[in-house]
Amino acid sequence: MTDRPGILYNRKLGIIIMCVMIFAACLLGTWKPLHKERNEVEALFWGGEHTEYSINEDLEDKAGYAGNMAVLANKYGVDAGELEEIIKQLKEAKTPAQKLQKNQALDASAESLIEILVNTDMSEADKKALSSVKTRLESQNDLVKRGVQKYNEAAEAYNKKIGEFPAAIFRIFVGLSAQEVIV
Repeated sequence: MTDRPGILYNRKLGIIIMCVMIFAACLLGTWKPLHKERNEVEALFWGGEHTEYSINEDLEDKAGYAGNMAVLANKYGVDAGELEEIIKQLKEAKTPAQKLQKNQALDASAESLIEILVNTDMSEADKKALSSVKTRLESQNDLVKRGVQKYNEAAEAYNKKIGEFPAAIFRIFVGLSAQEVIV
């Protein structure tokens, strides 16, 4: 009877196991920090548990202010149907680019409605309300612009990281995809 080394002493098997372990460590080491960073980028737009700010919330607030203007317009018999439809589309948009496209349409429609309402005979209280809504819309626009800039910077940094080694090799296996940069 000869003493044959056991499976633990098989050199080829040891090399295979070591390669599998290195590959698994690279996958996990690549996925975990980049997955966290991707979630942080998304949270800048959509909000999340650990964020106090989101572009989407600013867009929702803006839609609310525009809705107030539509109510004011309807009160004086001015058709605000286009603005109301855009508000609905903004709320239903699914991607950051779609949301911001509807935001631009909301700006144009609101501006047209403001021009009409400024020339409408309204009570002093309603003139103040219109002025307040206009100011709030402009303020929300500034917040959205700053938020989009911050989001784009974070998305570009993330996209750069997933294009570099080792993420570029392992991203196929761990499901990392580029984040949308909003123009």
